[in-house]
Amino acid sequence: MIPLLAMSLAAKFLPSLIGKLTGSNKAEEIAENVVNIAKVVTGKEDVSDAAKALEENPQLALEYQQELHTYELGIEQEQTKRLEAVNVTMRAEAVSGSILQRIWRPINGLLFGITLFLDYVGSQIILALVESEWVWSHIPAGVYMLWSGVLGVAVISRGTEKIAKTKAITKANGTTFGNFDAVKEFGKGILGK
Repeated sequence: MIPLLAMSLAAKFLPSLIGKLTGSNKAEEIAENVVNIAKVVTGKEDVSDAAKALEENPQLALEYQQELHTYELGIEQEQTKRLEAVNVTMRAEAVSGSILQRIWRPINGLLFGITLFLDYVGSQIILALVESEWVWSHIPAGVYMLWSGVLGVAVISRGTEKIAKTKAITKANGTTFGNFDAVKEFGKGILGK
């Protein structure tokens, strides 16, 4: 019930919060906070009464909207801190003198491919060659999903980095940078060239 009321309030007073109520792992917490802010601003315990008070009193509606903006700003600042921490880590890896720290992502990708092949293809070949009644138990899908997520972040960040670098070079040279060039550079980022 709370998420629907929160969606309704967000749609009326701060539509940019709707994405955080649907596409976030903290959606339930955000929904509760949207509703609680309405209760605090209006002084009503029942959320339906609070919503009605916000509709009837423009001053309360404005105050509620300002509180939602403040709340959204806090969410964005928290997200920015998380991204800055990731950025610092990735920059440290890029300039690290340790070869292991620089190549862990490509090695991770290579091992993922080998593991996937051995789990689904290699295991079947081995079971066909060795006449046994042994049943192969595949690696759980959740493991592959987590591993794919790590690789996806590495691939996207590397490809985006390559595109930005090429755009900067072409801008400095006065040449153009088209969609085909972006795809080509993204591919180079994936392959690690």
